[in-house]
Amino acid sequence: MNSFTLKAPAKINLLLAVSSSVIEGKHQLISIFSTISLSDRLTYSYDSDRGRQITIDVINAPGITPLDITVEQNIVYKAVIALEENLQTKPEGHLGITLEKMIPHEGGLGGGSSDAATTLLALCKLWGIEDPHHAAPVLSAAKSLGADVPFFLTGGCALMGGYGDQLQQTLPQPQLDLVLVKPAAGVSTGSAYAQFDADPQPMPPSELLVNMLKAKDTPSKTLASQLSNNLSKAACSLLPELAILLQELSARDGVYRALIAGSGSTVFGVCESQDAAEKTAVHFRENGYWAVAATTV
Repeated sequence: MNSFTLKAPAKINLLLAVSSSVIEGKHQLISIFSTISLSDRLTYSYDSDRGRQITIDVINAPGITPLDITVEQNIVYKAVIALEENLQTKPEGHLGITLEKMIPHEGGLGGGSSDAATTLLALCKLWGIEDPHHAAPVLSAAKSLGADVPFFLTGGCALMGGYGDQLQQTLPQPQLDLVLVKPAAGVSTGSAYAQFDADPQPMPPSELLVNMLKAKDTPSKTLASQLSNNLSKAACSLLPELAILLQELSARDGVYRALIAGSGSTVFGVCESQDAAEKTAVHFRENGYWAVAATTV
């Protein structure tokens, strides 16, 4: 039996610039993604001597609300089926996957997309597929699972275009100390975009932030001043608690800037140090929020 464990990192949007332009029902956008240290853990075991079966066991960390879905509805399962369909193969054997969830659902952190991409990479390892980052069946499977999934095949920091699925350029990853805070309620991506359509916001520019990231030595406080997300107003309209949380996080000592992650409902703060991030996370946990300190990785 072959068995190994991989991490599936969360991401934040250093920039999210959604266009009012909609093509085939999807918004065009520009975004700068960065993976962070918060991650799910997936353990894969494959026994070729057993009959064909796919099992998924989910273990939720404290504070993570379980999803009430079937195995077939889990994006990890969908990733297995998508790659099989793109490879036009249906391997025998028992594939067991244990998913340890550390990334909250409906938080704008890309946890499901990252789990799916990590599973595609794990299957490539199990099935002997070389150079999975450029293999057409793997990329096709990733795109079919969601706009963020192709990014997670490589992670790091990248400027993305199209629907968020097209790599424009790879960027140096900044070293940022972060705090992540999430209220109990979530925000669905579909609802956030529908609210955005009702009240579109101007797209923030990306050039200055891209140039700052390329410079590599730009101070984190300066980088923080250029972070932007024009989906924030829509998210706050759907969940007014987010506007209050943004204000509270911005007012904390040692927090340079607070921003909504993706479509929400996680709010992240760029901090002056890891110590400031840890202290801020403790403060919000004591006030009933899910909160963790993290770094870009």
